[in-house]
Amino acid sequence: MDREETPREQFDEVFRALADRQRRIALACLLESERALTITELANEIIVREDETRETAPPAGELGRVRIELYHKQLPLLAESDLVRYSADRDRVEPTDRVDEIDSFLPVE
Repeated sequence: MDREETPREQFDEVFRALADRQRRIALACLLESERALTITELANEIIVREDETRETAPPAGELGRVRIELYHKQLPLLAESDLVRYSADRDRVEPTDRVDEIDSFLPVE
């Protein structure tokens, strides 16, 4: 039998998700896009926002590194926190309604 999370556990889960800068950027990108994104699209957006001062293309392998991090670490944690719907099979990520509750904690462009 699954037990329901207490409000405190729900807050802890959301704050754990927001503790990482890359996850905050990912959520902001998803909110601003107003559509589901592929992992590659999301990774590209994160790379641009992480280093807005970069005047050249990101180093070789940067996109792959960010994609792998999203796929194996960031997106599963955000999905577990009910902040995104993520389907690895369909390669789609979209925010849930719960993100609206925490959008003031997200970076703005």
